[in-house]
Amino acid sequence: MKEKIAAIDLGSNSFHIVVVEINPETQSFKVLDRLRETVRFGTFTEPSHELTKKDMKKGMDTLKRFKKLAEGHHVNEIFASATSAIREAINGKEWLNKVKQELDIDAHVISGVEEARLIYLGVLSTFELKRKRACIVDIGGGSTELIVGDEQFIYHLSSIKLGAVRLTAQELKSETNIKEKFEFIEKNIESLLTTKIQEIKDAGGFKTLIGTSGTIQTIARIDYRMHNFTDAESTLNLNQYVIPYHSVESIIEKMISVPKSKRANTFGISKNRAEIILAGALILKLVMKNLNTKEIIYCDRALREGLIVDKLLQKGIIKNRLQYQQTIRQRSVLELAKKYH
Repeated sequence: MKEKIAAIDLGSNSFHIVVVEINPETQSFKVLDRLRETVRFGTFTEPSHELTKKDMKKGMDTLKRFKKLAEGHHVNEIFASATSAIREAINGKEWLNKVKQELDIDAHVISGVEEARLIYLGVLSTFELKRKRACIVDIGGGSTELIVGDEQFIYHLSSIKLGAVRLTAQELKSETNIKEKFEFIEKNIESLLTTKIQEIKDAGGFKTLIGTSGTIQTIARIDYRMHNFTDAESTLNLNQYVIPYHSVESIIEKMISVPKSKRANTFGISKNRAEIILAGALILKLVMKNLNTKEIIYCDRALREGLIVDKLLQKGIIKNRLQYQQTIRQRSVLELAKKYH
């Protein structure tokens, strides 16, 4: 029997689990199941914060459901990584110890740079970079990761304390006179981005901009709805959907004109996402503007898939990143051939 494993991403805005079956022959994995639940850990209104009893209970209840899902697939191993909200919480590691004691799930805090590296591996598992450098941007709840790499090397890794939940809590809790606030907010965001953007340019730049995770997926979905509405839209695979810079600008303008309470219905998104999407869109706009790029390509794999790839590298199933990247098309052909054999 092929080995099955489950990886959990303990994010600041949401927890994600992906359950996969490993195929050593093709050095690949097949996604069997996935689940996402909004948790919204941490307030980010102060330099340091503490996970509340309510946070910890909600997180534990979510992980119980995740474990039940994984056990339903008879997985051999469940592991988890925690990002900015738990990383910055005074009692974050203490809560992870309770997760280990109560659920027997190995959960570890990872640094922002390690988070960026894992996101890169996740993108590498589905996106053919060939010899072209790509810049990957992942806008999370508490942080934004920037990575520059090709199929073989990483040239830049960084993590900035700038995320959709954090920015909403600190600058956009109230949207009264929002247009008047925008110039000030944009300057604050750009001041956080400046050093990392310059480092990317100094490292030799890039050819393609790739975006991962919830904020960019939501903007891709909104853009698609605005131009290609279809009844099948809810099940649409947006992987490698291209979002032009002018669309991001247009979406922000439309969002400003709609009260936060009505954004979910207006844009066809969840209420939880509607609360933070303006902040996420604003971060994306300023990343694109400062990188001087006209478009970004959405990729549907990120940290949790990167955790899987990293595990396959540790197990020796994948020998090296270059070999893995070079066999993306070959793996796809083999899987297709087996499907219709």
